[in-house]
Amino acid sequence: MYKFYKANKEIIIKILLYVVSVIAVLYFFPSQTKFKYDLKKGTIWNYENLYSPFDFPISKTEDEIKQEKKIIELNSRIYFDFIDEVRSNVLEDYENKFDNYFYDDDIITSERSLYFNNGLKILNEIYYNGVVSNENNVNPNNKISIIKNNFENEIDFNQLFYIENLSKYLQKRLNELELEKLLEFYLNLFLEIVKPNLVLNQNFSEKFLNDSFLNISPTRGVVLSGSLIISQGEIIEGEKYLKLISLKKEYELNTVNSKNKFLVIFGYALLVLILFLLLFLFIKKYYKSIFDNNKELTFVLFNIVLMIVITSGILNFDIKYVYASPICILPLIIKSFFDARLGLFTHFVTILLLGFIVPNSFEYIFLQSLVGVVAVLSVSDLYIRANLFISVFQIVLVYFLSYLSFHIIQEGNFSEISFLTLGLFIINGLATLFVQPLLYLYEKIFNLVSDVSLLELSDTNSKLLRDLSDKAPGTFNHSIQVANLAEAAASEINANVLLIRVGALYHDIGKIKNPLFFSENQLSENSPHDKIS
Repeated sequence: MYKFYKANKEIIIKILLYVVSVIAVLYFFPSQTKFKYDLKKGTIWNYENLYSPFDFPISKTEDEIKQEKKIIELNSRIYFDFIDEVRSNVLEDYENKFDNYFYDDDIITSERSLYFNNGLKILNEIYYNGVVSNENNVNPNNKISIIKNNFENEIDFNQLFYIENLSKYLQKRLNELELEKLLEFYLNLFLEIVKPNLVLNQNFSEKFLNDSFLNISPTRGVVLSGSLIISQGEIIEGEKYLKLISLKKEYELNTVNSKNKFLVIFGYALLVLILFLLLFLFIKKYYKSIFDNNKELTFVLFNIVLMIVITSGILNFDIKYVYASPICILPLIIKSFFDARLGLFTHFVTILLLGFIVPNSFEYIFLQSLVGVVAVLSVSDLYIRANLFISVFQIVLVYFLSYLSFHIIQEGNFSEISFLTLGLFIINGLATLFVQPLLYLYEKIFNLVSDVSLLELSDTNSKLLRDLSDKAPGTFNHSIQVANLAEAAASEINANVLLIRVGALYHDIGKIKNPLFFSENQLSENSPHDKIS
């Protein structure tokens, strides 16, 4: 067995890489059946007349559910805790501070008792149901419940007393008592002592609201089995579109059982096997050196699987953030270590695989294909920072234009553009800037060399080339001349200019060990070769 493994080690490792990649990708694939019709809002239904294969409910749109939640929130119940100690403290403060405000000589001492009692009466009226802080933004439609001594008391919104209404209320009551001349005295005193004794009970209020949200039905109406959903040639819009989306949802959720679930997974497995087989054959035919190097082959497969893992994680978190996945990083990374053709091919393989797990797969594949081509074509030299920023701008621009085009086709207007999606495109583009630190990380992990490293190596101020300049100046000048010639030749045949230049700069680096043994470093006509046998 060991001899067999040793003799076939390379091919066994490749088979393992192939199988592990397929299994890793399949893990993130759905286990339900795929709806066989392609649904794009605003397009023509080119299939045959579609009749409902079974009874199914019509799902509400997100906007409908949001509207229902908004109405529930406006009419929800708000709970307040009644703090009885506050009222007691306010009455005590009133008694202690009354004389501090009613000291005017014009106020007859005998009448102060009357004024005191009237003020006490008004305070008791204010605190009858409770005083609310101005910070509590209660809607008139909200139902109010006061929790006092573990008992709940329902009151009307108008029965609450707001501190901000203190002046108007005092003026009204003092007019009724014919004490309007004392408004300033009472107001100054009450503004100092009146405190809210109703505190919002956030937990109870939120629980009531969340319980109300749970009662929202996600569906409205039912489509009966055998009913016509849409006829051939009709436009997919309005109620027809909602019925089709609902049918697709029910179909994918309810048509899989324990018997055919294995067949569904088997079908996905065949497609994934074919795609990875095509990738292996492509690399073997056009990149034999990569195919023979298991480390480089692992690097390519790892990046494909990593992008699928990241996108699947985002989908599991929230499906509306699907465009936050920075897919365009993949072709840039592959291009930096190898070339643009391999980068583009791996990009296409990746988005074809993702097409099975993302919503609106046609739109997703189309957008990501365009962006991948732009990313590969726009970044010619990744080590030049300005090129990367230009590429980010172009990527975001293509995302914007493609998305707007699809939106116009589907909706026929600009009124319902998702600014969240546009924001995700910007985030996606900015994430491309992380390519350079990723390149450094990959270089260390996989022991690869990118254009950024080659640029660093071509710096004539590097320690090794400075040593060559100091110890073997003739060889150093010769190497620079060879580098310039080789760079010009490489540019003419579209070879890797940076790689050629670095190779030329270091091609004679061994002469640094004994520079005088080479004629370009000899300062006189005497050669050390003349003194040896």
